[in-house]
Amino acid sequence: MLKHVKELRIAGGMLYDTQQFSIQEDWEHPDRSGNPGVQLYSFETGEYIPVGNGFLMDLSPLADLTGLELLELYGQPIRDLSGIQEFASLQQFTAAYCPDLEDASPLFAVPDLCVINLKRSPVRSIMGIQNLSDLLWLDISYTSVKDLSPLAACDLTTAYERGGLHLQCNSLDLGADGIAALGTIRAFSWLSFRDQDPAVWIPALADTAIQCFDCPNVFHSSADLTAFAADHPELQQLWLDWNPEITDLSCLLDLEELTLVSVSYDMEEATFSLQGKDPRFHFYG
Repeated sequence: MLKHVKELRIAGGMLYDTQQFSIQEDWEHPDRSGNPGVQLYSFETGEYIPVGNGFLMDLSPLADLTGLELLELYGQPIRDLSGIQEFASLQQFTAAYCPDLEDASPLFAVPDLCVINLKRSPVRSIMGIQNLSDLLWLDISYTSVKDLSPLAACDLTTAYERGGLHLQCNSLDLGADGIAALGTIRAFSWLSFRDQDPAVWIPALADTAIQCFDCPNVFHSSADLTAFAADHPELQQLWLDWNPEITDLSCLLDLEELTLVSVSYDMEEATFSLQGKDPRFHFYG
């Protein structure tokens, strides 16, 4: 029977169902490194439910679940992903908010893996990810990854057929080399990074198609936004929150594919720049 289980989701000490709950950060109960823990939000009651401590030190307790296609582990004390290659059908894997997980290399021997979420786990490297020919979705935000060059060696044909790679790499120390690696990727369906120098990333990504861009604190002026908009007529969604140095959004009015723009409360002048105008996109500000 266990071999017929297709999906398993564990948050802390609890199993959960995405029809009933969503994962939320829990800053009231940080882990020993000071990073947030996890809690569950109940769609039915509106309550936030602490999940307690995780229990998986490794994957051996799951060894009989060889038919898994999806495995989500949040807030587990796991250190070692050895044995994950035995889950031959695995396509989607999460090990997020796992404070002891530094080595993700066994993941990259799972041939059909297409979705990987390592958010807020101290993973040091994604070397070997170029072995995954079906990669569609990757979250390495708040990890210890410094080298993005393995992404440049990936065969992303499958991702390009679906609009591009979904990549979240917030709060990484990317530097010019990391940004250059992003520039080798032909298309992103979603790209998210923050706190990067526009003098570096705007020209590096000029020829990369970006459908949806989530970009806190990456524009230093309205001129930066104008330059970015000119390079990306394909843009569909733009999440501009926490870019207070942007004061004029009028350059976005010419983007025919743009359907959504979001700004934060500290961008009042940018909001005022659209008064009396009729943008074709939904605006949240």
